[in-house]
Amino acid sequence: MIKQRSVIALVVGLVLTMGVVAPASALQPDNSGNPELAELRDFFDEYGVGKGAQGKLIAKHLSGGTWEAASSDNTPVATETYEEDGNDVTVNRYSDGSVNVLKVEQPADQSTERFSTQAISGCASSTSGSESRRTGCKVDFWYGLVSMSFYASFTYVTPGYDRIDEVWGARYTIGGACSTNRNFFGIQKKYENVYGPARARLEVQAQVCGVPYTTTFFLQLTVGSGGAQYTYG
Repeated sequence: MIKQRSVIALVVGLVLTMGVVAPASALQPDNSGNPELAELRDFFDEYGVGKGAQGKLIAKHLSGGTWEAASSDNTPVATETYEEDGNDVTVNRYSDGSVNVLKVEQPADQSTERFSTQAISGCASSTSGSESRRTGCKVDFWYGLVSMSFYASFTYVTPGYDRIDEVWGARYTIGGACSTNRNFFGIQKKYENVYGPARARLEVQAQVCGVPYTTTFFLQLTVGSGGAQYTYG
């Protein structure tokens, strides 16, 4: 089977599960003394979110709501793509004013027959026979108060089934969380097969301070049919 090589795509997001309705005090968007909200406002300012939209988005966040930028079911009204510091950057803007920023490290060509190891610095691409490897490629997701990232090495096989060789270096920051728990990080399915692509996943659960609900964030890599994609479910 001949496969069409594809550029790595990245889509990331979060799923929010509410336990009970937040107290009325949590609905107030003006929390100037809150460092996490100050950081969030800096993020909004950097990416051109208006002050009015900021207040509405923060109030929605504090009351346990979700932004359009958090769901792959929502289509951005504007998308900007550019290259920056060796990364492919995508900025998605949504009708409610929310924004997400996605960064995928660009692979640098390496000599053939080079073996994938975690010691390689930076994202590398190499080809040997029927195998095309991507080694040590980092993905960053930035969503205001939330950031997640990890490294992955994976191989496209033509003809044959693609595979995920390894994942490592998971990092995450959940602003405003009193506690976090990494539910899972690793390869769930190493090889692509007739039933679907290879799959790796990072999943983190957070308890938000002052608001009685938990939030689950996950970043998932799938590799198959000559392409890699980062998705959330």
